[in-house]
Amino acid sequence: MLSDLKKSFCVYVLVLLMDAMTMAQESYRYPTQYALYFTNYKLINPGANVSEKTKLIVGNRSMTGDLSNVTSYWASAFVKYHKGDSARLSHSFGGNFFSDKEGPLFQRSRGYFIYSIDLKINEYYSISSGISAGFVSFTTQSTSTNNGSGASTYDGGWGVSLTSNKLIAGFSINQIPNNSLTPVVERLILKRYFETHFEYITPISPSFLIKTYFHNSLQKGIEFTPQMGCVAEISEIFLLGSMYKLNRQAMFLAGFKNIALIGGKWNALFSYQLPTQKAVGAFVTPFFEFSIGLNY
Repeated sequence: MLSDLKKSFCVYVLVLLMDAMTMAQESYRYPTQYALYFTNYKLINPGANVSEKTKLIVGNRSMTGDLSNVTSYWASAFVKYHKGDSARLSHSFGGNFFSDKEGPLFQRSRGYFIYSIDLKINEYYSISSGISAGFVSFTTQSTSTNNGSGASTYDGGWGVSLTSNKLIAGFSINQIPNNSLTPVVERLILKRYFETHFEYITPISPSFLIKTYFHNSLQKGIEFTPQMGCVAEISEIFLLGSMYKLNRQAMFLAGFKNIALIGGKWNALFSYQLPTQKAVGAFVTPFFEFSIGLNY
């Protein structure tokens, strides 16, 4: 009996959230925000530099407790091409795919082809710029009382990034077309938004360094909630750190990188995120994220 009540409550909450998102359009203004974005800057910036010849990476973000069936998945694949090791100009091709599930009834999907070009300015700095083009879809499953429905539209973005041995800085414009979807009743607008991100590396010793991060999404009508934090990297293998998103959540993370196996280098990162006091009243529950990548 208690289990049935929990399931009913969960469905009820999802319906309320869905109704709020449909009316206020807030969750559809920009995609799910991943706290581990820095494992793959292409998630937020099509112009981000790709340093590896081949990069494969997947990730997941899931809520906990009664909302554990609210989950998001993403996958990325990129290859980098240049003529000779001394070439100043290189090209990157690849794409991102996202799938957001809100219980068994609602699903959002996004897919993008991404192309970027990278130019070495000098021995220390390079600048890159890229574009993304793809689709956004939203579907609802059929139930005993309602027929399923769906809608889709095209989407795209542009970004630029500056990279050095100590600094990564980027800016991007996403959902440039300002398109809309009508999957249920209300029109959902994919409003244009802007991303900025910074990463600064501080060497403490030859085997220990600190990476400082800042990220923010800016859009009219959305509260200013930047994310910032630090990650310690030990012996170029072990990662340990924490992040804070203003008025939203605190995050703790751990992982590893550069583990040689099957001809490539493996990376993995796990984070657990807790809502802050100001966010508890906004249906925010603890959630976790993880990402696994393979570089060649």
